[in-house]
Amino acid sequence: MKSSHQQTFISTGKQELKIRISIVGLLVAVGILAFSIDLSIAQWVQATQLPKELMRYLNLAEVFGHGIGVAMIMIGVFCLDRSMRF
Repeated sequence: MKSSHQQTFISTGKQELKIRISIVGLLVAVGILAFSIDLSIAQWVQATQLPKELMRYLNLAEVFGHGIGVAMIMIGVFCLDRSMRF
């Protein structure tokens, strides 16, 4: 027979699993919505002549969105920040 502590732990574990699944579902739905908006914005940016400074900003933002760019930035910070050295 299960003790009340074990039953509480099992029911808490089930609640936590339901919450996590709900959060994952919500994030997937938001991601799909963002993707549909992203495509229309990308098409508008390609069709429109944007100011040079804005294009420069967007090109720099692409570096931060790419994994290799993030790694290079972290390596640069590590090399420049003396408090992080061994």
